[in-house]
Amino acid sequence: GFSDILSHPNITIGYAWMCLKAGVPEHACYQLNQALTRASTPYFKAHLFLHLLMMRFFSHQYDTVAHMAFPDLNPLTLDEKTTLYFLAAYSATLSRHLTKASDFFAQCQINQDTAITDESSLYRLNLYALFSVLQGHTDVAFQLEFKIKDYIATHHIQTTGLRYVNFINIARLYKKTKEYTQSLHYYQQAYQEIGHGGFSTSDHIYYAMNLGSLFEASKNIEAALNYWLKAAMHWLACDNPYALSWRPRLILCQETIQDIEKPLCLKKVSYFFSQKIKALYRQCGYKPVPDTTKSYYFVEDDAHITKKNCYIRQNMVIYTADSGLPLTSYHHLPESQALAGLVRFYLDMSFTFTQTDNTLIVDTYLNQQEITQITTAQKHAVSMQCAQVWFNELQPILCKQPIELALSPTVMAMQHTDAGLQVTFNRSFLNHTFSNADEIAILVQLDQSNIALTASHLAALPTLLQKRVVRINLTTS
Repeated sequence: GFSDILSHPNITIGYAWMCLKAGVPEHACYQLNQALTRASTPYFKAHLFLHLLMMRFFSHQYDTVAHMAFPDLNPLTLDEKTTLYFLAAYSATLSRHLTKASDFFAQCQINQDTAITDESSLYRLNLYALFSVLQGHTDVAFQLEFKIKDYIATHHIQTTGLRYVNFINIARLYKKTKEYTQSLHYYQQAYQEIGHGGFSTSDHIYYAMNLGSLFEASKNIEAALNYWLKAAMHWLACDNPYALSWRPRLILCQETIQDIEKPLCLKKVSYFFSQKIKALYRQCGYKPVPDTTKSYYFVEDDAHITKKNCYIRQNMVIYTADSGLPLTSYHHLPESQALAGLVRFYLDMSFTFTQTDNTLIVDTYLNQQEITQITTAQKHAVSMQCAQVWFNELQPILCKQPIELALSPTVMAMQHTDAGLQVTFNRSFLNHTFSNADEIAILVQLDQSNIALTASHLAALPTLLQKRVVRINLTTS
């Protein structure tokens, strides 16, 4: 039977990884654990343990990993042992078992004097820097992060994730030492690294939370309010709130690392945002009055949504929908509606929507870029195919500004295939094959030089922008 097949350790290991990829890590770990108890040789015990620990790590069971009892690891290679101890050190650090983390770091010979030899050693030193912060050794963490930064620059390393982690860690360290200008600089550097490929919903939320928290710490309460409201709008607009990544989740749900194995509580997130925004309103002297006569519903921007008008104020960019859009059941939760009411108060102070504008589209294209000039506002609104734009509470302006298209700097290569035009990016998850003739024609033109946007391009533009294969030149001449 099936259980007899799984009695062979190598088959169990392969089956477990299939389960993990299918989204059932609990079953994968159960099968490996059962096989581990049956293993008859040190070799199979060590290898089953190796895969069990990795599987628990990749499914975010950090507290469990930190407390796993290690068997005899002699059958493993030195690299396999080092990997195991590093993953255990990582897990113990995140779950705040610092004594255990210290032991695991010693086992894999990672300390502040560890030499940098490759990208793997950079990631390991990054983790040791976090461990140093948690132990109260901020000076050691600074030293390590700048050691990493210098190595990346000297060796021209372009790995996006590595550069992002390094910059954001430096930003957090400067915030911790109350050097807020430097902290802001490195936060912007970090998010520029991932910005060309487009932010995920979690990126939008976490970026706004980071800056909101930074401005709050520096006593710039109006700016803090602005960013926390922006984070809340992205939360209210997301079409799959359960995809919220674990770092913002820990803050918004006030959880520990052990809690992220449980289903996300949507009510906790909306409640946290509401309490934060209420507190900032009080500090700014605003007194929101409940208004049950009108509600706003928020949706994420999408290539297939027809927009009507564009509203821009400071770092907020919102569109009104040309027609009503379907809403998910999540929007009808009382906590979500209460949060939407708090956000509505600020938006009504900032923008002049019409009585029929009930559904608001939250921009997902600009990421960090802030529009500061009217001509730039017009260009952006044209690219989003809006009829009019309101900029910093001025009267509406017709969108007639000419704009220029260019290939995204993240495009590495384009190749014609039987399936269409294959576009390769510097981040593989962005790779895409275009089959629409109009889209292909624009990309082929752009491969030669930038082009001015014409009426014939408009139908293809939303998809090209969403796929991050083209960009709009928003600079003013």
